[in-house]
Amino acid sequence: MMRSSRLRDLRPLAVALLFALVAGCGGQKARSGPAAPTWFNSPPKGARSLFFVGSASGAADEHMARDLAVQKALSELTVFCGAQIKSDFKSEEVERNGQLTQSVELTVDIAGDELTIREAVVKATESGPASDGGWDAYALVEWPKSQYEAVLASQRQRAERALAAFLEAEAASKAMRVAEASTRLKEAKKILGPMKAQVPLDSERFPNSGLLWDAVEALKARLANQDKERRKVFHVAVECSEDGKPAPCAEHRVGAVKEEVSKDGFKVSSAAVSSDVARQILASANPAADAMVRSAGFVLAVHYDAKLTAKEDGFTFVHCGGRGVIYDTDADRIIQVSEVKPKKAGHVNFKGAQDKSCGEVEKALTGWLAKTLPTLQ
Repeated sequence: MMRSSRLRDLRPLAVALLFALVAGCGGQKARSGPAAPTWFNSPPKGARSLFFVGSASGAADEHMARDLAVQKALSELTVFCGAQIKSDFKSEEVERNGQLTQSVELTVDIAGDELTIREAVVKATESGPASDGGWDAYALVEWPKSQYEAVLASQRQRAERALAAFLEAEAASKAMRVAEASTRLKEAKKILGPMKAQVPLDSERFPNSGLLWDAVEALKARLANQDKERRKVFHVAVECSEDGKPAPCAEHRVGAVKEEVSKDGFKVSSAAVSSDVARQILASANPAADAMVRSAGFVLAVHYDAKLTAKEDGFTFVHCGGRGVIYDTDADRIIQVSEVKPKKAGHVNFKGAQDKSCGEVEKALTGWLAKTLPTLQ
């Protein structure tokens, strides 16, 4: 029959424990106390239980020495679980059939999950006075393996979530979706960060959470370098039209735009985006960007539109207008636009008039780029 129960909050002992540890590190005279029991140096092993030991020295009285030893044993238990203590220990002494049993519990934090360690029982304590007038004590705490398995299951669930987030980050990185990859990596790191123990994972690549953590850190570093390099690169697409129909662009017209991008400290990608992507950007619509498009930090799309307006007295007159659009592949949006109103020019033939009028547009667009590109560095 249960005869009595007493619940105690051991919060004040935290300060005493710190004091005892600091005092033990000082240059004190040699002291002697009770010998450590056999089970302290060789804790028992059980099929259904785990055992943890703790010791305390120099406590003010016997009662405090025992409680400090119990707290240190429980601290060993939390380290074994890979947990962080979240709140103070609580101790309950229960008398059953003339036997006094002390059970203890504490709240811990495991990777952001709060959990109460229960069913830990103080199996044995030994204490005695020391030569310096203080008290020494030893404690043995027993904890059911079933409780530890529940904690381990919780940790595995967290680690599996971290693994899923990492694999999503890896896939996003391969697809050059840098922002998404960074978000998933932060999620994985947030889950794994507080976990102190290595947890087994059902993965051939990452058999435990320690290896997964290393992979997260490595991908984070690669992603940072990848992103840094990408932000210095432009895809450049130049589209031309004559009288509303697509037409080839003069090489010097394309070269002038690329040269301006290079002058402002950016690299011009050797890869070419498709005309469909360029036209979507020119229409101020976010393109269906694939990994190739996202391999550069930005896409510059330029359009020259030449239209025959008149033929008079042996002269051909052409109006050429232009548009420049910069698309940020990370933000997935248009960030800069320049419209150049049509410029009129005349020549004896269409090509001559077109070159003169589009040349004025080119000056306007390269001037816009010279002012805009430095703001993207």
